[in-house]
Amino acid sequence: MNICAGKRIISGMDITELLSTNDPDTLRQLALSLLEENRKKDASLSEKDHQIHLMREALMLARQQRFGRQAESFSGLQCSLFEEDADADIASAETQLARLLPEPEEKKARPVRKNPAGTPCARRNRYRT
Repeated sequence: MNICAGKRIISGMDITELLSTNDPDTLRQLALSLLEENRKKDASLSEKDHQIHLMREALMLARQQRFGRQAESFSGLQCSLFEEDADADIASAETQLARLLPEPEEKKARPVRKNPAGTPCARRNRYRT
């Protein structure tokens, strides 16, 4: 249940804790602790968002350096050294992004429905081969 506290909304607060006590000081302490917990979660989330943003920019720049117009102007040994560094940068950026981003949910395969033997669709499909 969400509870509105001034300009903020406290999500996930258990209303039974509020109803079980009548002491205003206890309620105030409970509300302050919940607000502090919410503030810490917000700070952690914004920090992770910032890290993800930086990793995406680093990955974009590494790909641009590797596949961009300037990548074609390198010669010989310089090009191979640059490609090794670019590959390492891309690999590290991708592993950090994979660690920070949540895993995508796999879609479950839907079972194939077969028509019962006595239905018109089953009889029609019997003649197709």
